[in-house]
Amino acid sequence: TDVEGQALLDLLRGADPFTSPPLSALAADPVADPLPLDEFRVRMSKSKAPVKAVLLDQSKVFCGVGNWVADEVCYQAAVLPSAPCNELEDEQTAAVHAQVLAVCKTACAANADSERFPPGWMFHQRWQNQTSGSMDSPLGRIHFDTVGGRTTAFVPAKQKKAQGASNNAPLVETAAAAKPAKPKKRRAKAEEADE
Repeated sequence: TDVEGQALLDLLRGADPFTSPPLSALAADPVADPLPLDEFRVRMSKSKAPVKAVLLDQSKVFCGVGNWVADEVCYQAAVLPSAPCNELEDEQTAAVHAQVLAVCKTACAANADSERFPPGWMFHQRWQNQTSGSMDSPLGRIHFDTVGGRTTAFVPAKQKKAQGASNNAPLVETAAAAKPAKPKKRRAKAEEADE
């Protein structure tokens, strides 16, 4: 019977799967149970990581935010994906929060049918198989780089770094640029020392 089947399923997966990992480790769902702005602000202010990296981390502020969604959120909020979270002004943090909710709700309402996404979304322009460099688009010049370990599309003419940073000029910097690579000679010497 259905009751016996449900009892067996409950026994196999536990009474409430959301109380055990990996589901219990997920952050708030931006559509079904969004994190309030005040709590979002607190969590963002505690991180020095780039905005995009925090948005992609399914346990930090929201779950379900993937690569293109994070890029779209940052574009719509006019914040560079590489901007450090702890340097965002309150208005920037509020814009990122509002855009996470808006982009996710819009995508869900469209049943993920990209033809029904708003025409002003960067989504329609970013799929050019580019991982670096830049290209012209109706939105302005889109740059491609790596932020948070993922290919990232952004429009420096619209998106700005954290307003709380010491220099408020537009920032075109990635996590890779923030951590310069060690010279190959050092790596080779380190490898020789290990042998």
